[in-house]
Amino acid sequence: LGKVCNAGTFNGFDKYVSVAGLSNLLSGTATLSFWINTTQTGNNSPWRAPGVSGVEHRGGADDVFWGWINASGKIAVNKGNTLGAQSSSNINSGTWRYIVLTRDQSTGVTKAYVDGLLNNTRTSATGVVTRPFSSIGRIENSYLSSAAPFDLDEVKVFSAVLSDAQVSAIYANENAGKNWDGAARVCPITGPHHLEIQSSGSGLTCAASTLTIRACADAACATLYTGGVSGTLSATGTPTVNWDGTTGGATGAGFVIPSGSSSVTKNVQVATAGSVVFGIGAPTPAPTSTTTCNFGSPSCTFTAQTAGFIFSNTATGNAYAFPAQVSGIASAGLFLRALQTSTSNPAVCTPAIIGQTTPVNLGYACNNPSTCQPGSLATVNATAIAPAGTAVNLTFDANGSAPVTLRYDDVGQITYNASKTVTPFGGSTPVTLTGSSNAVVVAPHHFDFSNVTAGPIKAGTNFSATVTAYNGLATPTATPNFGKEATPEQVTIDRVRYKPTGAGTSDGLFSGSLGAFNLGTATANNLNWSEVGIIDLSATLASGSYL
Repeated sequence: LGKVCNAGTFNGFDKYVSVAGLSNLLSGTATLSFWINTTQTGNNSPWRAPGVSGVEHRGGADDVFWGWINASGKIAVNKGNTLGAQSSSNINSGTWRYIVLTRDQSTGVTKAYVDGLLNNTRTSATGVVTRPFSSIGRIENSYLSSAAPFDLDEVKVFSAVLSDAQVSAIYANENAGKNWDGAARVCPITGPHHLEIQSSGSGLTCAASTLTIRACADAACATLYTGGVSGTLSATGTPTVNWDGTTGGATGAGFVIPSGSSSVTKNVQVATAGSVVFGIGAPTPAPTSTTTCNFGSPSCTFTAQTAGFIFSNTATGNAYAFPAQVSGIASAGLFLRALQTSTSNPAVCTPAIIGQTTPVNLGYACNNPSTCQPGSLATVNATAIAPAGTAVNLTFDANGSAPVTLRYDDVGQITYNASKTVTPFGGSTPVTLTGSSNAVVVAPHHFDFSNVTAGPIKAGTNFSATVTAYNGLATPTATPNFGKEATPEQVTIDRVRYKPTGAGTSDGLFSGSLGAFNLGTATANNLNWSEVGIIDLSATLASGSYL
């Protein structure tokens, strides 16, 4: 996804778009406006660097370089061999940055704008470039010999030098998801990037398990697709599989994710012991990538046992798919159920532990990030548990159910695990009961600021602030795994004008971004507000929804 609707991925080398007559627009006086998202560094020689457009004249100066990225991640424009305007700050932060580059062929004056603000002015060579070029996403005839990926969105060429006010207006409009001129933008709905099946990956032969089918709009599933999807689930393997036709919005193995939603649940019973591989057939509209799963090895492998633990939301219920939790906030009303297949009816579950208080080994696994922070950051019934497992006394009723209250004090996606060796049926052969929850997303409770540059601060001058992701404990602590996700979560800083208020006042322009998070904390050293007054800072998830 782009900054506004969709975007294109380029690499400055062999992934580019040809636009007939482009050099007629960018060889002389012009403005190039675009959004870029990259983590790339380039080269301090423009003819060896990745760039947005232009042409290299080997051995001469009849060339122009629009949006070339130097070795420290700054972006620039110049004609010939004379350096032009270059951003004073790095733009390779892995977030969308709005860039405007201008050039006046008569004076040679070039300007670089970042996020709506004039960042640098410098005089480069004058004149018009006569060598033709037609590429967006690369500098033609350059010495760049390897790919340097970057995403571009809303690329526009103007045959004049835009004013500061015009640049500011375009930034404000596109940053709000509108067209450059302020008109409303309606993004086309084409279909999901891929579908994901979510499950705990294990279950009992005597009980139904729940699969969640989720529609993803991007590879990381950071954005969900809500245009509606239908399809049919499949199960490959020798065990008998029974689909619950009353769930999932369709009969049999079918499912329907209605328009406006991004997921649906489907119940299934793997009625004999063993493993099956779940999949999805003939989804409509067709995703652009294959189905993924958050369970199983190999992926999408589900294993059914005749005895084990399940996590449920009722004392007599089936396996329950936990919704997202909040770090440091306890989730009550849950049960760990110890069940086994009835000796008289394999389709019926009976309790494997009845009417006793007994220790159960409870632990957790970190799925995303894949490494847990040191210590015991999860609790069950107020007892801290280690990832490898901790014995916790649980009281099981006549249904084989023990109430549990779960809490995780870090963030990410985790799976709760349970195990215990028992002797069911009153027999003499011990059986190890095991079971896992689904992969549970645990989000930060809130963000807070510290180390903000002391005021007064001169308007238009950079200042600093530190943001920390916290849990919801009575005395909140930082969540050290925030920002270490497979696709690192990011935080957007903005301002809310507090004073002055009333007619004639302005929100001004605000820019700046955080560096990488470490132990739940990140610092921005390039915050900038163009106006005077008093503002409050706000920090929000850039993705809009955690994982």
